[in-house]
Amino acid sequence: MPHEIAYTVDGEAMMMFVGDEPWHGLGTRMDDLVDPITAVQVAQCDYTIEAQPIYRHQQGNSDGGAGMVEYPNRYAIVRTDTNEAFDIVSNIYEIHQNMDTAQFVNEVFAQGQDVIETCGALKGGRQFFMMARLPEVFEPVPGDPIHRFLLFSSSHDRTQQLEAAITNIRTVCWNTLRFAMQNAQYKIKIRHTASIHDRAVEVREALHLNTAYHQLMMEGIERLVNTPMDSAEMESYAVAFLNLDPKVVNADRHAYSRDAVERLCELFEVGRGQDIPG
Repeated sequence: MPHEIAYTVDGEAMMMFVGDEPWHGLGTRMDDLVDPITAVQVAQCDYTIEAQPIYRHQQGNSDGGAGMVEYPNRYAIVRTDTNEAFDIVSNIYEIHQNMDTAQFVNEVFAQGQDVIETCGALKGGRQFFMMARLPEVFEPVPGDPIHRFLLFSSSHDRTQQLEAAITNIRTVCWNTLRFAMQNAQYKIKIRHTASIHDRAVEVREALHLNTAYHQLMMEGIERLVNTPMDSAEMESYAVAFLNLDPKVVNADRHAYSRDAVERLCELFEVGRGQDIPG
């Protein structure tokens, strides 16, 4: 399960985080939440993307002309510090820098707010993410808080527009980013256009619209916390949660399903928070 964290030309991990160290152990730890601009700088994600002309070799003709000629209306999207090309685009493509995303997040939260918990670049710098911690905290068990985040993610190779998603999944690598986006409670896509900053109001409205859904989910978690369960009942719950056939014994299941059941049961017995009284 590769983390896909990108590196600077000096070999340093391009990530920052607040709180618990990510599982891969990479990135710069900050003591407190930081503002979006600072997050990009600390994570060393302030590299720039540039559209560079593409040339092709022209064979000699009857006039003897030969050499390199510029390919019309096609440009390479290049990370300038490493000179790595990410994609080929036309002249209508508008480059969106990581700092543009930071400024957009600033507009969503009001300028200069310290809200960023994690920030990083992935896949050689092709992917960028920034996760803001929202003020709401749900604590179904005292000492075991559940935070809600607003995740921003975009790509420089046209695989993803700028997206904003509300999630409870703390993003620290490619897998957590993908899982958070796939299972987001609410997600909005924002095209790479000159009017991108006008969409900040729309994102704020999305936060408001999602409050009711989030409250329902938290109520479900609270009911689960208050439901006594022994090990056998937990295994039955895991089977139902994963939508598996309860008539099949775990040893006969596919390896992925078997490992998932065993992992959930393991977390039930010794996972984080099990040492909290009650």
